Amino acid sequence: MPEILHDEFTFISNNTCISMHVRRGDYLKKENASIMALCSERYFSDSLKLIRSKVPEAKLVIFSDDPAWVKDNLKFDIDTKVIDNKDVSPIWYIFLMSICKHHIISNSTFSWWGAVLSRNKDTITSAPTKWFNSNPLPPIYLDSWVLTHNGN
Repeated sequence: MPEILHDEFTFISNNTCISMHVRRGDYLKKENASIMALCSERYFSDSLKLIRSKVPEAKLVIFSDDPAWVKDNLKFDIDTKVIDNKDVSPIWYIFLMSICKHHIISNSTFSWWGAVLSRNKDTITSAPTKWFNSNPLPPIYLDSWVLTHNGN
């Protein structure tokens, strides 16, 4: 494991953690904005509230390609770590998500894989109701996942 991840791995391993994946970067580009549904601040807040109502002791690990936006816009009353996807190779990024006990995914294959690869049997996963702006929900969600309106 890369040295840069040692603290994050220890934090996740020693706590009941919720992974929250915030994908913004390429979804904000003009050519993608009409296709991809962006998850709103309310989506992340509602999803976190849902999981914390069942797991109040949980801590939060936010994975994002836009950590500056996360720090400016997502302020939660919970012990939180933010991991920038530029600091971590994709395989380690997904691995860290997968070892979290619970998941708040974006409409992104990165967070989808993190939740699907989780070995926690009692996991709670919140997924957005919209993946694409114009298409119906793709049949990729597990039956146990909770669909939460992503504000679009």
